[in-house]
Amino acid sequence: MHGNAGLTGTLPANLPWPKLRSLKLGGASVGGSVPSAWCTAPFAKHLYSLELNGSAADPALPSCAEHAMVAAAALAVLLPAVALLGVGFAARVLWRRRLRRQLDARLGKGGGQQEEARGLIGGESAAVGGSSREGSSISWESGRRARMNRLLSAQLGPNGLLSVPLEAAPAALAHQLPTLAEDEGAHEAGAHGAPASVTSRDIELGQRRGLSTHLRQAAGSRRWALGTASMQLHVQPGELEFCKDDQGRLVVLGLSTHAVVYKAWLHGGEPVAAKVFELLPGMDSRAAWHEAALLRECIHDRIVPLYGVAIKGLLLILVTRLMEGGSLTTALQIQEQREVLRWQAGGRQRDARAARRPSNVLLTGSLRAGVGDLGVAQTVGSRARTAGGFCCTHAAPEQLMGSAAASPPTSTPWASS
Repeated sequence: MHGNAGLTGTLPANLPWPKLRSLKLGGASVGGSVPSAWCTAPFAKHLYSLELNGSAADPALPSCAEHAMVAAAALAVLLPAVALLGVGFAARVLWRRRLRRQLDARLGKGGGQQEEARGLIGGESAAVGGSSREGSSISWESGRRARMNRLLSAQLGPNGLLSVPLEAAPAALAHQLPTLAEDEGAHEAGAHGAPASVTSRDIELGQRRGLSTHLRQAAGSRRWALGTASMQLHVQPGELEFCKDDQGRLVVLGLSTHAVVYKAWLHGGEPVAAKVFELLPGMDSRAAWHEAALLRECIHDRIVPLYGVAIKGLLLILVTRLMEGGSLTTALQIQEQREVLRWQAGGRQRDARAARRPSNVLLTGSLRAGVGDLGVAQTVGSRARTAGGFCCTHAAPEQLMGSAAASPPTSTPWASS
């Protein structure tokens, strides 16, 4: 009925809709006021949206609506408050832009003084709105990167060293990991099912047979005790050194959906990628640890190994092998690499068919593909209470059918588009 100028009359006392949730009459020619009879109507407890702006009707609710139509009354109070906040926010952004223009005019173009002066007023703007030329998405990424840099820098010691026992399971993530003896016994008894056979409720409540040992509380000093090399450190555990550029800034390799990826060095000189998440309220570490434990059974040269997991302050750090080629999504934006990554050029896309999306496929310097964290980052970053599990919307046809890999097509959607 929104925008129907032919709808006339007054608001009726009786409406034949017992579960009315939204009523939009903006632009209609109806008049009158909201009847008090609506407070006792069957739809009173369901109605949450009443739009009368632009009509001849009085948008004020009757006094009985405060108790009878709680949702609609709360919304009527909330919307003006949100509008006021929006006006205040816009005014603040405009004031900061005006101040920045004045500084630009006073200091001239370029120069370290200009950048320093901008830092005094623009630090918060980068996180809030940023430059209008960069766009909202770039400003949001810059703000997220700046916040993560501050959190990480607060935990770093001299020379960018971060002392974390990467081989030891942190107490907050040790719920899922049994001792080596328990693990071998549970494995012989068939407790380790396929990832798709374990539901999220089984993970959280431990109701599936054999998962009880994985849900036992473990001491914070318990070793990883892993039977495979997929998640063991290939060097002695110790300090993790985050790389810095010539200006002393942390080297950022990229930004994922929920984390910032930094370049770092393990003790011994091995370059690694450190994916850093901010621990937020509502995050269930058991699901993340369950996903990490699944990597023990995923041993393949096309799976990027997870070297270790560590917690430092409010940060969760996943340390993986450094893939110099970046993600497949980024590589496909470069014409030269697009040609190399076509099926006709060698079929390097085959491993990408097992991943959820191209952004989870990482490339070496020679563009050899490897599947990323298999859902660990998604589980952690989304603050999910369940494991990521199998995703049928991004699976290859042979995965859905349970058959062997099909012959490569002449082209792939992301290689030819």
